[in-house]
Amino acid sequence: MGFGLGALLLASEMAYNLLKWVGAAYLLYLGVRLLLNPRREA
Repeated sequence: MGFGLGALLLASEMAYNLLKWVGAAYLLYLGVRLLLNPRREA
């Protein structure tokens, strides 16, 4: 599976950029969620 995904991303620059931006947006979402609703328990 990992090799197939790597080959697809090598072949398609658009797919690579899309995956990169989706990952960045998800990390931003997690960060904002943590800032707005911090965990209280240790």
